Amino acid sequence: MSSASDRAGALLTIDLDGVAANWHALNDRVAPSVHCGAAVKADAYGLGAARVAPALYAAGCRRFFLATIDEAISLRPLLPDDAALIVLGGPLPGTNGDFIEHRLWPVLNTPQQVAQWSQTVDGDGPVLVCVKIAPNPLLPSQRGQMVATLFSRSLADATQQFRDDLGVV
Repeated sequence: MSSASDRAGALLTIDLDGVAANWHALNDRVAPSVHCGAAVKADAYGLGAARVAPALYAAGCRRFFLATIDEAISLRPLLPDDAALIVLGGPLPGTNGDFIEHRLWPVLNTPQQVAQWSQTVDGDGPVLVCVKIAPNPLLPSQRGQMVATLFSRSLADATQQFRDDLGVV
């Protein structure tokens, strides 16, 4: 009787050492103070996040980018506590507790996500803030509102800082 691989017509082999070497090649090009991460969303682009992420961790990678909270929750048990699992889609309403429970880092993409996160989280834990300037940029006042909410600055001061940074009159 033939095996599944005999009937497949093709066989894909994932070279985890090669994946790790690629990460090292990128990491070696950045300053020591910069953290080079790995995008392992969409099941590591079909390579298998459950195998790729631990191999990258063993190579020294400590920042892993995922698209959704479910991807991150699935990966959390496979990596040590010092691995940062960063959810690019940010927190959906009602998921802040899941981020905290599973030690996930949200990317806050909108003023609404910033407000939601700020209302239910006491400031513990890391977050990343995505401030888009193009395409579909946030207005300076929206970017200012995000900073004001996160850092308890006045909206006028935060908005003016973004205007100054972008050279907006």
